[in-house]
Amino acid sequence: MVIGFEIGKTSHNFSVSAEYTKNRYNFSVTGYYNLVHNRINTVYSERPQGTNIYNTDKMDIAGGGTKHLRKISLRTHLLSYTYIHGSCATDKKFTDTPSHSNC
Repeated sequence: MVIGFEIGKTSHNFSVSAEYTKNRYNFSVTGYYNLVHNRINTVYSERPQGTNIYNTDKMDIAGGGTKHLRKISLRTHLLSYTYIHGSCATDKKFTDTPSHSNC
């Protein structure tokens, strides 16, 4: 069953990043913001009646990450963290939405 499948998606992506390296240390930070219109999603359903497809009118996705790298002799120590948040104007719960999202 197909529900509300109309137009393909369009998106605008904005991102910024910075990196600093000194001796054996490397630090990097990244942030991004996506403006998505007509995103094609699958809708969660407890009844197995096939795939339900739904167009999200507008969805904003923001995220960021950080990475710290340290090299000592032949060893490399890496610590990283990534965060994703989605926001949309709908009451449906999509199957591919991050856990930090209200979609």
